Amino acid sequence: MLDSPNLDHQTYQVDGKTYRVTGAVYNLAMNHHDGALIIVREYSPKNQAAVRNPPVPDDQLPRLRAASDIIWIEWAARAGSADAAKNLKTVTIYRVSNEMTTAAIRRALDSRNTQLSAFPGEQFDATSDEGKALIGSPNGVGVGYLLLQHKPQLGNLKISKIDVFSTIHDGYAWEAVLIFHIEAT
Repeated sequence: MLDSPNLDHQTYQVDGKTYRVTGAVYNLAMNHHDGALIIVREYSPKNQAAVRNPPVPDDQLPRLRAASDIIWIEWAARAGSADAAKNLKTVTIYRVSNEMTTAAIRRALDSRNTQLSAFPGEQFDATSDEGKALIGSPNGVGVGYLLLQHKPQLGNLKISKIDVFSTIHDGYAWEAVLIFHIEAT
């Protein structure tokens, strides 16, 4: 979680109503030509509101708060055309920190008697029990929402497989990376 005390008392106004800043952060990398969306950091308004001092109450959260919507707005805005926006082929979650997703990754790897390893790591079919667990994890659900909520723009897409591997951070700490492969249904 990102925590910045200088955000605790900052405010902004929308339609005459004053809101406190939550400190939400989204760092994304995109390659529309190859259909690659990489989510480097994702800290939602609700998540970050809880770490403010005092916490930002729910009635102070911004109307636009779903990660899937915020990520879609960025993806579509930078695509340049509707056709380029439709070209979503992979969604990568870089450096997974969500505890529930991390637990799902551990269980999936345990089912193969293996550990988190460097690229290419392990690949799970979306229809396998492990694949379903990864899709049902908080990070996987977010990708699913992105596809479902923006079906009119993206068309009928589904997650077909998930890659799980690790990256080295600070030279020693291994952190999981998930790549959700997207294809037409």
